[in-house]
Amino acid sequence: MSSTTESVDSSICEDTVRSPLWMSLYVLSTASGAVNENTVSSVPAANNPCPLRNMGDNAEYWVNDNRKAFTFKFPATIDLNGQYNRTGPYFNLPRTGLDLRALKKMQAQFEIRPLNIDAKDAFPEEVITCSSSVLDMLNVLHGEAEDARNAHEFCASKSERCSP
Repeated sequence: MSSTTESVDSSICEDTVRSPLWMSLYVLSTASGAVNENTVSSVPAANNPCPLRNMGDNAEYWVNDNRKAFTFKFPATIDLNGQYNRTGPYFNLPRTGLDLRALKKMQAQFEIRPLNIDAKDAFPEEVITCSSSVLDMLNVLHGEAEDARNAHEFCASKSERCSP
């Protein structure tokens, strides 16, 4: 057996493993770094979210204790027909011809959707759970960040000295 197959929980019978995609999704959703019930508590509350100067933008990022951008791993589907999809060549490529500098700056923007919870016959249960947990986790992180901002703004508006 390969090392990927050996990493799968032995309680899963062989006839359940249906495809390489099934196996890959199972391994992804059970690996370290995959979103699970402990992911929110593993994100340090201090200084999150914060801007990262080396990113060259004004966006805020969730960072780990080493001030590196936090990476969340989870299975999802890409919605290429979504309202915010920007993957077409008309959006990214310059109209002035092929320019290598422009090619290096090309970006794609797309929407993701959690896996359908009714697809339990197509995906392992762990995969559905991991995928479903992402939006809840992001809502919690966003809510905590907004609460901290609001508390800080309230303190600043009252000219009080307090810590957010």
